[in-house]
Amino acid sequence: MCDGLPRALAKLGHRVMTIAPRYDQYYDAWDTEFEAEVPMGEKSTTVRFFHAFKKGVDRVFVDHPLFLEKVWGLSKQKLYGPKWGKDYEDNQLRFAMFSKVFPLNPITPPRTSRASVAASPTL
Repeated sequence: MCDGLPRALAKLGHRVMTIAPRYDQYYDAWDTEFEAEVPMGEKSTTVRFFHAFKKGVDRVFVDHPLFLEKVWGLSKQKLYGPKWGKDYEDNQLRFAMFSKVFPLNPITPPRTSRASVAASPTL
């Protein structure tokens, strides 16, 4: 769904954007140099945005150490927990941060009836 649906919508003429945590050093994503403060309780934390345009889809990646430190490269191992059936203790914090980042996205598709934006469910 994170790849097939956005590409299919783009082929139909929609301007499509996906937003996902930056879980890897994606070689084709460039640093937008846009930073945003994300309120987290009584504190806030800074996130950065990376962008790639691939197969007709704008791909936005939210960069923060909480996301990037959880993987071992492109294998996508360790994404949700250190082993099968066991969650990371900070999963709720990472998921909450991502949900607050979504409206801060600095890359906005043009306002047309054919624009589609989707958040990645792969947290």
